[in-house]
Amino acid sequence: MCMLLSITTLAVTHIIEEEEGQLIEEAEHSPTNQGKDKQALGKCRRELITSLQLLGDYESLLTPPQPVLVEANQAAAKAIMFLSGKPVGSGYFEYMSTNDMPMKCCDTHFFFCVFLAAGNLRHLIVEASIARNLLDTSVYYWPGYVNACSNQIPCSISNHVSGWSSLMEGSQLTPALVNVLVATPASSLAEIEKIYEIAINGSDEETISAATILCGASLVRGWNVQEHTVLFITKLLSPLVPPNYSGAEGHLTSQAPFLNLLIGISSVDCVHIFSLHGLVPLLAAGLTLICEVFGSCVPDASWTLATGEKLTHWEVFSNAFTLLLRFWRFDHLPVEQVRSDATTPPFGSLLSPECLLLVRNCKLASFGSTAKDRQRLKRWSNILCFPVEPVLMDSFPKLNFWYRQHQECIASIRSGRVPGGPVHQIVDALLGMMFRKVSNDAEPLTPTTSGSSSSSGLALDDALMKLKVPAWDILEAIPFVLDAALTSCAYGRLSTRELATGLKDLADFLPASLVTTLQATFQLKLREAYGSQLL
Repeated sequence: MCMLLSITTLAVTHIIEEEEGQLIEEAEHSPTNQGKDKQALGKCRRELITSLQLLGDYESLLTPPQPVLVEANQAAAKAIMFLSGKPVGSGYFEYMSTNDMPMKCCDTHFFFCVFLAAGNLRHLIVEASIARNLLDTSVYYWPGYVNACSNQIPCSISNHVSGWSSLMEGSQLTPALVNVLVATPASSLAEIEKIYEIAINGSDEETISAATILCGASLVRGWNVQEHTVLFITKLLSPLVPPNYSGAEGHLTSQAPFLNLLIGISSVDCVHIFSLHGLVPLLAAGLTLICEVFGSCVPDASWTLATGEKLTHWEVFSNAFTLLLRFWRFDHLPVEQVRSDATTPPFGSLLSPECLLLVRNCKLASFGSTAKDRQRLKRWSNILCFPVEPVLMDSFPKLNFWYRQHQECIASIRSGRVPGGPVHQIVDALLGMMFRKVSNDAEPLTPTTSGSSSSSGLALDDALMKLKVPAWDILEAIPFVLDAALTSCAYGRLSTRELATGLKDLADFLPASLVTTLQATFQLKLREAYGSQLL
């Protein structure tokens, strides 16, 4: 329901902006309209108003589902408070959603409890439309829009101050306040802007709190502010070098805990949210840079989080890398659109990092040149801007190399290559870590694997010491590791159980290796099907 209210209303907004943008451009080029007001009210906007007015005649179809009943009541309450001349912020609505309301309805609370059942789906749709400047507060005066009188609202409740109201009045981000803001969606763009300003200008503790708030209810359930929330998260994941920055480490690595929290949006629901809002290409550019930087760092430093856990370069890289790969899958053109043009590249090539970066470059290069874009900018924050310089895949040599290697592994059932140079040491170390019990009791899995005479503990310590290398080096070695493991499994030197355990240990060691592990599973299925023909 949250996504329907957010995306459907946003789609209607784009249709109206496109029509009215064309009207504005026609007026700008018409000699008879020189100097006149450029604001135009299109046919689509008028039809939207008419449709919402008529929707009130179907009240029996507008009963809100239980999960959004409170929000529907809040939307109706907002209109009542506006008509009563007692405008309030989100504090009043937050009060309505608490569970500490008196169970017995008496005096003014009686009228208040009766009123609470007045909200319906039309109230939610109208509030979502007002938030996107499709309607204004004149809709509150529509006949039958609200069915309560202003004197039925107790004055004591209207003076309640919420978490968001406290924040806007200058309260500090205490743990208690952060918990409230994480659980309660923001009600306006101004509140999201306030959190964004704290995220870029606050102390280390405040920036982490701000990131936690942005990834909370305002992202998942705040359909009126969801568009702004995803834009600000995208901007924060593409940070510029701070002015007068003189740190010994890169500006990205110095923000590791903050960036790792933002990357926490990697749940499937959040990936869909960014995809439906069309922000995957912009976000992919920021994630690509994070992967390139953190994947190139040796894991010799860590940060202690508020929970007491240790955060390393590898963890930030793995989280960003996994999220980036999810975006490659979700951001693609419809099959019908691909097949309609013979010059269009094959469908598979659309799922590539080059494609996402090209789409990002095209979007930013052309944005703002049309009246439709200027209409959209009126809804967006004035403090939000994205760099328009093109981002090319060649700027990320490590990621580019991994992607080419990955494509080669997918295209062939078996690589047939032997690692050379320093990579073979990483291959040996990974095999020793994954199959240390097997290596102690049997011949090595590869000719270069360390001798089995060492004890299990010493062999593991030696392997872990050799694996203190950048994450990209680990990923480069993984195809060879998997090839050796699958070959040993095919010849019976390694059981399928031992293979599964070793792959799990590898995924625990570096979660980003899961992608290549899936490729290994595919290869294993082929070998089971064709047996010795593949060997």
